Amino acid sequence: SGIVGAKKPQYDIWGNTVNVASRMDSTGVVSCIHVPEETQKVLFEHGYPCECRGSIYVKGKGNMTTYLVRPRGYMMPTSTSFFSSKTIASNK
Repeated sequence: SGIVGAKKPQYDIWGNTVNVASRMDSTGVVSCIHVPEETQKVLFEHGYPCECRGSIYVKGKGNMTTYLVRPRGYMMPTSTSFFSSKTIASNK
């Protein structure tokens, strides 16, 4: 991150973290928070359940294991999920 521009300075952010966040947004699911595995590990330590989406192709990164963050106390529905393989990680 930093200031860009001499005549009209603007604060801007860039780098790997910003690129991954953009890819999570563009490959996500409506009304869900989509995160990479590194973020899921931190959330797991703080008690947030996450549903594994499995390995998905992320432009510029290749295949990545990603997760959807679920609210604390979230119970997986008994009917078939919209994901073919599902894993719930929860730290209770």
